[in-house]
Amino acid sequence: MLSFFERDGERLQCEIRLSSHAAGFDLEVKTADGQRQLEHADDANILALRWFELEERLKRDGWVKST
Repeated sequence: MLSFFERDGERLQCEIRLSSHAAGFDLEVKTADGQRQLEHADDANILALRWFELEERLKRDGWVKST
């Protein structure tokens, strides 16, 4: 799953994917300047909760989901 967020001319790319290095899933957030934050979850339910928390925090901080 790939999602994009924008705020004040900035853009974030958030990707959820199967992990290529371990069992489970990765959640990666990339900024326009190339910085990356990677989180790993072994369980899909835990990942779903983490995604919900991240999406809510981004919205509170003024980020808007874009296409």
